[in-house]
Amino acid sequence: MTVQEMHIGIDMILQKVNSNVISSFEPEEKDWVLNEEVNRFIKQRLSILSNEKRLGFQDTQKRLDDLKNLITSKTLNCYQGEDNSFFSFLPTDYMLLINDRSFIEDLCGNLITNADYVNETIYTYTFNPFFELDDSMVDIEISINSTTVFKLVDYYPFGFTNLNMIYELNNYIVESISKFGYNIVLKDNKFYITSTSPLVITFIGFDSFPPTLSTSSKIFKKVIKKTTFNYLQTPNRLVKTEDLFELLTSAFGKTLPKSPISSLKEDLIFVYHNQKFICPQIRIDYIRKPKKINLSLRQDCELHESIHQEIVENTAKRIAGLTFSQVYNNIINENLNKE
Repeated sequence: MTVQEMHIGIDMILQKVNSNVISSFEPEEKDWVLNEEVNRFIKQRLSILSNEKRLGFQDTQKRLDDLKNLITSKTLNCYQGEDNSFFSFLPTDYMLLINDRSFIEDLCGNLITNADYVNETIYTYTFNPFFELDDSMVDIEISINSTTVFKLVDYYPFGFTNLNMIYELNNYIVESISKFGYNIVLKDNKFYITSTSPLVITFIGFDSFPPTLSTSSKIFKKVIKKTTFNYLQTPNRLVKTEDLFELLTSAFGKTLPKSPISSLKEDLIFVYHNQKFICPQIRIDYIRKPKKINLSLRQDCELHESIHQEIVENTAKRIAGLTFSQVYNNIINENLNKE
């Protein structure tokens, strides 16, 4: 089901309620509710409590099929951390972790002082999103290292009616730059691009409202992975932060080469060592963030086709609840669907 078909489906369901009232919902508002329902669906599928058999999402074939389009794997480089730890940066599209494992070099009782590191600089480029573009600024361009990564010339992209559609424009910029392999996120009302090599970012055609570009960098010690060494790929023991200190200091639960302890903090994943093994890389399987459904950008729902009708129906119910306050409480308190 395309995003256009999803909007049509929502309208058809809502016509049975009160089409005159519901028609006041703009397409952008429907997109917002659609994306909220997609996120709600993902969390429901991952929750054991929503399954009467108390099975995780990979323990039932239906749940696995529902989310398989979002399951991805990635190998992350490790850097030297503090307090006997290595850490990796989580991918920018990371949403929820399924499992993690480490590539381990057991030092066989020797201390970690003989580990090989190389200094690696992480560059962060920050610039503000666009709030005040107008029809006179269609000819705009963003380039990175002399390569055009975003461009509008004498026409609007896809379903744009004007450049006042700032929300869609900023998402379009993220989508366009990501296609060139750059790590870019939009958060806290700013664009963030990170890179292990210096970038030259230029803006053309933004004379009326020039973006403010700031640059920062930080040096990390990256663990070198030996090409001739056969690393042991070991499942990590992911623990809660509140249990971390107790386990690391416990004689029975401490981190070991065959059972390393890991934890998550902000946008990082940590692996803790006992000075007797090295972890140059971490392999993770995770649920990635789905691309936001957007009618203007023609971005369809990334969940499996069999789920689309359920998302449409839930979105229509949510909009009806937001419109008619007397049924809103019933909708937000309804039980999660049982499989």
